[in-house]
Amino acid sequence: MAAALDFPLSPSLNDIYVANGNRWQWNGSSWKRLGQLGPQGVQGPQGTQGIQGVQGTQGVQGSNFNRESFHFIATDGQTDFSVLNATANNVDVFVNGVHLTTSEFTIVDTSTIRLHEASVAGDIVDIFTFESAGPQGTQGVQGVQGVQGVQGIQGLQGIQGFSYTRTEYNYTATAGQTTFAATYVDGTDIDVFLNGVRLTPADYTATSGTNVVLAVGASAGDIIDILTFESAGPQGTQGISGI
Repeated sequence: MAAALDFPLSPSLNDIYVANGNRWQWNGSSWKRLGQLGPQGVQGPQGTQGIQGVQGTQGVQGSNFNRESFHFIATDGQTDFSVLNATANNVDVFVNGVHLTTSEFTIVDTSTIRLHEASVAGDIVDIFTFESAGPQGTQGVQGVQGVQGVQGIQGLQGIQGFSYTRTEYNYTATAGQTTFAATYVDGTDIDVFLNGVRLTPADYTATSGTNVVLAVGASAGDIIDILTFESAGPQGTQGISGI
């Protein structure tokens, strides 16, 4: 069983916390899981004993991905809504709780979503964007050569770059149904919608990694949509050993 998380009590914006092989970042209001650290590269073969070479420098860190949510109350005839990080296949748009298809809106640029049908005053528009994957960490610099026949210490592993996998599950419920299959990691990075309305974490349980369980049974014909986002990335490569 993994050890309990013990987050710092007074974090500063963008502080990083590492526990159980995962990295977390403070966004000003909550801790957000960035992803798992890649495994250490394999040690190069040892030469004959002698003076060790200088340690290689650390690889460059890959950038993380961000999830952003935007909530609007539309004016009459409004079509354009300002967002961040909007790119193809990384946007979900809801109007009055209805999940729009990609044929019903246009990503004008990374900061504007345009509806194909103008809003009516008071329409509720919710938009979710997901920033694309960061680059892989670069290779550690080669260890400096030691005295003849001596191995230089291996370069440090490049810190893992981050990516994510987004998966959508759609169900039509039977009367009283509470359990719906979905694959996710530790109940994090998951959104659940009932008839287009986004539920709060108090409305469901997502801890098994294979099922989402509603706190109250659904009615026959209810539409359940589940979106999951799994963070993962490639390991940094090993620094080359000295001669």
